[in-house]
Amino acid sequence: HTRDEFETLGKDFNQMVVRLNASVQASLQHEKDKHDLEYEVLVAQINPHFIYNTLNTIIYLAKKEQGGDVVKITKALIDLLQDGIKLSDNKNYSTVEEELWIIGNYICIQNYRYKNMFKMIVDCSEELKKEHVPTSVIQPLVENALFHGIVPLGHPGRIWLTLRREVRNESGYIRICVSDEGVGVSEEKVRAIMDGSMRLTDVSRNHIGVQNIIKRLTLLYGDEYQLSIRAREGGGTQVEVLIPLGTNQ
Repeated sequence: HTRDEFETLGKDFNQMVVRLNASVQASLQHEKDKHDLEYEVLVAQINPHFIYNTLNTIIYLAKKEQGGDVVKITKALIDLLQDGIKLSDNKNYSTVEEELWIIGNYICIQNYRYKNMFKMIVDCSEELKKEHVPTSVIQPLVENALFHGIVPLGHPGRIWLTLRREVRNESGYIRICVSDEGVGVSEEKVRAIMDGSMRLTDVSRNHIGVQNIIKRLTLLYGDEYQLSIRAREGGGTQVEVLIPLGTNQ
C-alpha cells in the first residue's frame, strides 16, 4: 500500500491474475463438459438394446435362410458400430454425406424390424453433402421421429429429412428439418423436452436425447444456432436445427 504507481500496478496485476484464473477454469470446465457429452453420445450409439434387437433380427433371417438379407443387415450394423467410435477420436464434425450414409445404415436395419411400417424421404442437394455438420445430431432426430412418432401410430407413416442452405445477415447457414406424420407432440411436451424436465422412460433412457443435442450444439456454436420443435401441420412433429456453415474439425 504505497499509494503511488506501484500500488496501482500491483492492483492491476492482481486483477489480471484473477481474470486469467477464471478464464482457465472456464476453459477446463468447457473441455470437461464436451468430453462428458461425447461419452454420453458414444454410449448411446453403442446401445445394447439396439444391438440385441438387431442380432435377434439377424437370427430370424438366418433361420429363414435369407442369406442376402443377413449379409445386408450385418454389414449395416458393422458400419454403425464403426461410426460409433468416431467421438472417441474427438471427431466432432462429419460431412453431410457421411451422416446420410450412417442414417442409411440405420434405416436399413430398422426396415427389417419394422417392415413396411415407415418410409424415409431424404431431400439434400449434392453441393450441400460436402458441408460439415456436428457428428450424430441428425440420426437421433430421425430415430426420435421413428420411435416417438411413427411406431406409436400403429400404421405406416412417412419421415422426411430435408437439408437446405440459407443466408442470414450475409452469413451462410444450413437448416436441417426432420418431420414425421406420426402421433404428434403437445406444447406441454415440447416445453418438457426443451427444458429437460421430461421423465426418462425405458424406451428413451439409452437414447441420445434432445437435451444432449442442445448442450452439444451450445458447446460447438454458442448462441449461433437455433433448435425448434413443433406440431406439424397435417399431423406429426417437425424438428428444425439451424447451424452456421463452414464449420469443420
